[in-house]
Amino acid sequence: MINTSISFEIKSEESLTKLRNHSIHIPIQLSISENITYFKFKEDMISIIKDKNIHVNVVHLPPNCLSLKFSEIVDLIDFFYYNINVQKFVIHPNRSITEFINYFVYHERPYELCIENFLWKRKKELRSPLQIYEACRSFQNVKITFDTSHSEIVWFEDKVFSYLLPKISVIHLSNRVDRKGHHPFPAERGEINLVSFLSKFRRDYKWSGDIVLEYMPEHSNKLYPNWLYMNRLLGI
Repeated sequence: MINTSISFEIKSEESLTKLRNHSIHIPIQLSISENITYFKFKEDMISIIKDKNIHVNVVHLPPNCLSLKFSEIVDLIDFFYYNINVQKFVIHPNRSITEFINYFVYHERPYELCIENFLWKRKKELRSPLQIYEACRSFQNVKITFDTSHSEIVWFEDKVFSYLLPKISVIHLSNRVDRKGHHPFPAERGEINLVSFLSKFRRDYKWSGDIVLEYMPEHSNKLYPNWLYMNRLLGI
């Protein structure tokens, strides 16, 4: 089964107001910005999510959360897991990610840690989807978040992608335009044919997981119509 959602970033009290006024009943990825104190808004977020009956499929941890103590990261994840039953948590592969994976596995958490890939030039500790695959292949609840706008074209080739697919749990869907990511996925000048990519999930790939539309703020008005279009392509 494929679940689809849109990304919703929490970075200020204004973001909480927008979440409170969220009227379209679409599941979301709750993305916590690094610009806020990590624990500042968590109780308010939970209260709004429960009051509005918002379904959260995925939580995206703050991009620089690995600067925290590992126990604090797990406490933050536990908070969302036990309060709103989120099963998947996206994390960036910054310095110490390999050490954190070992910590996470040792403590046997009941949810998935999903490591996001980046373009090779970004020089993360784990960069390519294959590096992440090799780092997590032995662990049942450590998976890949495949970000399309962070991926070189080679990773979309059928044989390569099919090899990675069993470990992919979350897909961040957006396009690159002029080498800049997080544009609407059917962008006319997009570097990646994501319409064809999505169609393969209906026709060729047997996969269960979450696909999240993740756009830059200036494209947020495209999220809802693109979400509907994505669902049509997937046959949902």
